[in-house]
Amino acid sequence: MFGVWLGLALAVHDAANPAQFGALFEQRVARLEMEHGGGHAATLAAIYDYALFLKSTGQKEGAERLLRRLLASAVEPVQAAGLLEEVAGLNAREAPALLEKALAIREKAAPGVELARLYARTAAMIEERDPDAAIARYRSALRIYEKALGMEDPRIAIACNDLGLALESRERYQESEALYRRALAIQEKALGPRHPEVGVTLNNLAGALGATSRTRLAEPLLRRAVAILESSLGPRHLRTATAMGNLGDLLAATGRPVEGGRLQEQAIAVFEAAGDFASVADLRSRLRR
Repeated sequence: MFGVWLGLALAVHDAANPAQFGALFEQRVARLEMEHGGGHAATLAAIYDYALFLKSTGQKEGAERLLRRLLASAVEPVQAAGLLEEVAGLNAREAPALLEKALAIREKAAPGVELARLYARTAAMIEERDPDAAIARYRSALRIYEKALGMEDPRIAIACNDLGLALESRERYQESEALYRRALAIQEKALGPRHPEVGVTLNNLAGALGATSRTRLAEPLLRRAVAILESSLGPRHLRTATAMGNLGDLLAATGRPVEGGRLQEQAIAVFEAAGDFASVADLRSRLRR
C-alpha cells in the first residue's frame, strides 16, 4: 500500500535477530520523520513497512499501534479502508466495527474486487445473527465479481459457494443447488476435476441434494468428494474429515450403519486431533440417532 522497501527486509529477517532488525525499521522511521515530517509520504511508507515487519514476526500489538497511527494521518479513503481491514485482522474484538467502517468507505468508491471481497468477509461475520443481510451481501459480492472478472474465474465459484451455503441455511435448497452446480462447472474447467476445491463443492452440492431427500444422487458426489480430498489434501485434513463424516451420515441414514459409523469415527478422530470439538460433538450426536 505505502512502501516498497519491505520486500528486501523480509527476505533477510529470518536469518537476523528480529529485535535488531526491528531497530533498523524504527531508526528509518525516526530519520524520515526528522527529514520530512510525520505526515510525509516517505515517512508513512516507512511506518507501514515497520508495521508489516512487526506483524510478520508475531508482534501484533506493535503492528496495530503503527497501523492506527497511519489511520490518524491524512491518508486517502481507499488506503484508510485497507488499513481498517488490516487492523481488524489484528484485533478480533473490534473487527466487526472496523470492517463495517471499511465497507462504508469502499461502497463510496468505484465498485471492484476489493469491495466484493469485503462484502463476502462482512457477510460471514454477520451471517449467524442476520442471515438475510448476509445473503444480500454475498449476492452483491457475486455481482461485482462477475462484472470485474467475467463468468469463469475461480473466484466466481467461491462466491457461488458462499452464497449457496447462506441460502442453504435458510432452507432455500433449489437456489443453493443451482449455485453449487455453477461453481462446480467453473472449477472443473479452470482447476481440473481433481482439485480440492472441486471436492469441497461436491460436498456442498451433495448436502443440498441430501436435504431434499435425493440421497441416491448425493451419495456418488460425496464418494467422489472424499476421494478427491483424500488424494489432494490427505486423510487427516479437516476438509476430508468433513466430507467423510457427511458420507458416513448419509450411509447410516440409508440403512448402512456399519460402513457409515466407520467413516464417522474416522472423521471424529481427525477433528479430535485438531481440537475441533464442536465438530466432534456434532458427529457424535449423529451417531446416537
